[in-house]
Amino acid sequence: MKKILCALFLTLLLSSCMQHYYVVRTEGTGIKGHYDKDSIVYLTEAYENIEKQGGKIYIQIRKTEKNIITIVVARQDIHKGSRHYWDPEYNKTFKLLDTPIITDNNGIKITVLKTVENLESKFDKGIYGKNVDIYLEKDVPEELAIDLGRVETKGKVYNTGKIYLKRE
Repeated sequence: MKKILCALFLTLLLSSCMQHYYVVRTEGTGIKGHYDKDSIVYLTEAYENIEKQGGKIYIQIRKTEKNIITIVVARQDIHKGSRHYWDPEYNKTFKLLDTPIITDNNGIKITVLKTVENLESKFDKGIYGKNVDIYLEKDVPEELAIDLGRVETKGKVYNTGKIYLKRE
């Protein structure tokens, strides 16, 4: 029990030390909305178009190192009455189909050195499930625009559009 509490405390401590980004605005028809207090962008509508039902597929963008952005694709739980449905395949099967295009707030393109798929969670960074690291040529700026291009999950392809982020 002490080990679990210690691990939870360390996870919270380290994730709170990370620089946090939030979505300022989005462009493109592939984005169905965003959560403006975080770096979450929705690719689908809620289940049965009822917001309380959940079920939206989303992308979460995190800065995890000085020059690394980490992407996670997942799906909110679906609430149907008192039941919760969760499908881990949305996270396990996601992949970026295009090379991301990242620019700073002046429109200057930042070179993407490589993208690396990670099958394991990064508990120390507050990232759970499969994720993709995007390595940049220089440090992640305070404000940026990112176009991930097409994202595939569970056999369906989604266009992400352009996502504008700002550091808190």
